[in-house]
Amino acid sequence: MDHPGWSVCPEGYFVRALERSEHNALHNLEKAECCKPNSAPEQYGGCYNEHWGMKHEGAYRCKLPNTALAGLERDHNDNLKGIIKAKCCQLPPASISTQEVSPR
Repeated sequence: MDHPGWSVCPEGYFVRALERSEHNALHNLEKAECCKPNSAPEQYGGCYNEHWGMKHEGAYRCKLPNTALAGLERDHNDNLKGIIKAKCCQLPPASISTQEVSPR
């Protein structure tokens, strides 16, 4: 997240956690942990981009059912308001009821 543009998990993986260094700027997001359900294939069922804008406090999540976060796009702002879009992808049908994940 050092520069404007997309930061995404590999195909078939979803964002599980974000790690940041000591400050709150976007460039301090050092890495994302991506994972996928153990039984899931190495591809997404389908994806869409959701406009977030992060202008309000609170939780942000993919709005469509059975979808999860696969990436984020940022603009030139180096704060949370700089996150402008989320890549939301469909979870494979066999994985919706399981909690098992494989870290990447």
